[in-house]
Amino acid sequence: MSELEKQRKKEKLKKIEEEIEPLVKNEISWAKAYKLLKEVEENLLYEYEYPSYTSWLKSFSERYNITLSLLWRQKKAGKFYDSFYDYYKQLSIPVTPIERVEIGTDSLTMIEKITGANMREAKVLIDRANAGTVSRTELKTLWELEKQERERNGMSAIRQNAYDAKKFEEYSYDTFGQSFPSYTDIGSILCNPIWLFYRKDAGKKYRLFTQFSKLDEYKNSYIVAEDYNKIKEKEYEFYLHMFYMRLQIKELMGEPVFSGYSEYADFYWLIVPYELLSQGREYIKNFPDIGLVLYNEDSNSLMIQKSAVLDRENGKNRGHTIELIAHTLL
Repeated sequence: MSELEKQRKKEKLKKIEEEIEPLVKNEISWAKAYKLLKEVEENLLYEYEYPSYTSWLKSFSERYNITLSLLWRQKKAGKFYDSFYDYYKQLSIPVTPIERVEIGTDSLTMIEKITGANMREAKVLIDRANAGTVSRTELKTLWELEKQERERNGMSAIRQNAYDAKKFEEYSYDTFGQSFPSYTDIGSILCNPIWLFYRKDAGKKYRLFTQFSKLDEYKNSYIVAEDYNKIKEKEYEFYLHMFYMRLQIKELMGEPVFSGYSEYADFYWLIVPYELLSQGREYIKNFPDIGLVLYNEDSNSLMIQKSAVLDRENGKNRGHTIELIAHTLL
């Protein structure tokens, strides 16, 4: 490299670094920062002094007091969205240009982890995130659900090498068109309290928790914590809902098992798809307090078929559930 070329790259890189600094610290402008980071990498502007792009990025973060992980996160989010945009451009389907994307880098990288190579699934979540109908917290919950779904299918949650990536891509496209719903499908609806049609006028806080489904007392179940206040009376209520999902006929064979029934929550629900509705009714007929919920795959919604009955008298281990929820939030 000639001295003239070195000087040109040095000046160009210095200018870009000064442009990046205010942008990278402003989450709203992350797309502009990503484009500048991409320019440095593609044009090898760092090579006049640094042996690699990574070493320049590290030096840049130290000199400008910017967290290195923040730079990598913005670059990762931008690279993912570039791939997403190019995929739909080839299909002649318009999607929002990166300059007008109103999604934070955390949410985008979360969507990439949830959907992997499946750009059709990514579009659903990106469209919802752009419209403001899915929050970062909900995306985190969906990621927990997706990790559990992959484990059920004998897969690693994180793609660690080329073989894992190929295996996941095949799995992702296969499950996208599968004939039965997944736990992730159900969880995406449970993230939103809209399925609970009552108390619409109440001030409410609502959160789905999936982390406890491997514990014996919560085996294969999800928990919703629901807090609301009766506005006029200024009284507060706090409820715990526990959900069991049975999505295939083999899961409804034999005697029903509701571990710790009426001990760890206030309401218990069974969720089944339309094809298993009659079997679901049979499954809970000896448990009058358990509610039945239908998953409608066509409308991607939940419909209560039989309401669960509150039984606080039996909730002797309810405090244990509250302690676990509090621990996850601290």
